Amino acid sequence: MTQHHFRYKLMLDDLPAARIIRVPEATEGENTDDVKLLYTEGIPLGSFNDEDITSTIYNHLSLIIETH
Repeated sequence: MTQHHFRYKLMLDDLPAARIIRVPEATEGENTDDVKLLYTEGIPLGSFNDEDITSTIYNHLSLIIETH
């Protein structure tokens, strides 16, 4: 399933969880503190390495729940 990028949905009060990916926005010679946040739906089961054909299963989550 990791080879095919399967994800699972996590719901809290009927709202879907999202994964945040931080991508550096700086180009060469600029400030490297700038990051762009990308949100993806679902949480990956793990990762797959094509070079040595191994899978890594993610078995722990860190959750940040924000309310207002």
